[in-house]
Amino acid sequence: MNRNSIHCWPALLLAFSLLGCGGLVGSSPVQPPPPSVAVSVAPTSASVMLGEPQTFTATVTNSTNTSVTWSVNGIQGGNATVGTINPSGVYTSPGDLPASASVIVQATSVAEIPR
Repeated sequence: MNRNSIHCWPALLLAFSLLGCGGLVGSSPVQPPPPSVAVSVAPTSASVMLGEPQTFTATVTNSTNTSVTWSVNGIQGGNATVGTINPSGVYTSPGDLPASASVIVQATSVAEIPR
């Protein structure tokens, strides 16, 4: 080994370590994660007579996909006991008073549903 080759090793190691860490090769600024998809429902509360409809609207932000699925008390589309809600957001209360006398209508963004 000659004297010149010994002095090259530290420089080569530094160059390879920088290349391996993204130092010199095409490094770009780290992009922040996209904002979370958010859904708001209006009205935020309503009193509905038994067997009557109530229209809810959902507003989706931070997504180009504004579709939602509707649920009542965690049941997609609801049922006869807690009331039903159609894909357009029209909730129809049950004919008989539910045991809890109140229900939760929820809209979930289709963009956030795990597949």
